[in-house]
Amino acid sequence: MSWNKYRKEIDALLRSYYPDYEERIYLKPVYYVDGISHDPGLYPMLSKLPVNMQKRYISFFLKEQGRVARNGNQTNARVWILPGAVL
Repeated sequence: MSWNKYRKEIDALLRSYYPDYEERIYLKPVYYVDGISHDPGLYPMLSKLPVNMQKRYISFFLKEQGRVARNGNQTNARVWILPGAVL
């Protein structure tokens, strides 16, 4: 496994939804997982992982970027926010 290759795929995935994702206050990785199943050729490494691992890798990537997790519940997915937005 090469984490750098996963990073590149995750970055490309997030940019496909929001080119300015680094500046967005809130991100919900659960929304981006659909992009992997719709275009597996664009994300060959991520598409080989089960969905729960895709979410985990995306979350790890966001944490690595300095995002802070706000736990979700059954009806609401985990949200990753910019550190300055934490109240």
